[in-house]
Amino acid sequence: MDIIAVQERGETLWHVVSKRRVLEVIPTAVLDARCMSSIEISKMISLQLIDKLPQTLCSVTIYGKEDTPRSRYTLEEALLQHFDCSIEIKKYHQSVAEVLCGDRSGIIATIGETSDMWRFDGSKVTDYNPSLGYIFGDKGSSTVLGKTLISALLTEKISTDVVNAFCMRFGIDMEWLLHQVQNDQLPKKFLSSLLPFINDHREEASIKKLINNTLEDYLRMDILPYSKGEEVHFIGEMSVLYDKLLSDTCQGLGIRMGKVLASVTDTLLSTHISQ
Repeated sequence: MDIIAVQERGETLWHVVSKRRVLEVIPTAVLDARCMSSIEISKMISLQLIDKLPQTLCSVTIYGKEDTPRSRYTLEEALLQHFDCSIEIKKYHQSVAEVLCGDRSGIIATIGETSDMWRFDGSKVTDYNPSLGYIFGDKGSSTVLGKTLISALLTEKISTDVVNAFCMRFGIDMEWLLHQVQNDQLPKKFLSSLLPFINDHREEASIKKLINNTLEDYLRMDILPYSKGEEVHFIGEMSVLYDKLLSDTCQGLGIRMGKVLASVTDTLLSTHISQ
């Protein structure tokens, strides 16, 4: 049996594969050697993964976002502590670009809980703008959209109907809301969790304007300056939920919209298995 792991959307999905068939998918927390030590990664594997895997493995392949030799070494060092088999760490951004663009140049943009962007010249990734977090970046993400909603609520820049619906749904007051954003240890999770509420009220004028402004700001600031006429492929929940709005905004800005996928995991997996 083999393991194919893909890091995406804030988690790592470990696919147990035999004879080109996926037998099981085991989710764990994301392995990010850019900000975790090999000891921390190894501990996470011990607690969340190792007991759930088959005892005999032929290979482990992981599509990781480790983009420096140091971070790749950190991840490999942690994996070697648990797997006595062939280990391969594939570059996530390069692999995604290859399956979406083929041998053509293009831009890949992720807009989910966070946002990032990278350019592909037909053979290699030439530019990469990582997520900067919702305070400094992540325009277009569900986290920034949630932050914008909270700001509109607190400054009364949104309709009374939406304010009442928000309070009824969450059963909270503004003091609690400020605590969640300013003092809670995981404000990003709270802000991104507001996406279902926003989507439920997407046809309300003030919410529609909020969504439109968030996406347009993202495209103008993070995509348009790098676009040279090639297709831009979008990955993530936000791009699928608001694909029509995204398409209209791209057209208005002269951006060529390519593929739109909620996730690229299945595409990477099928490509890998068929090789």
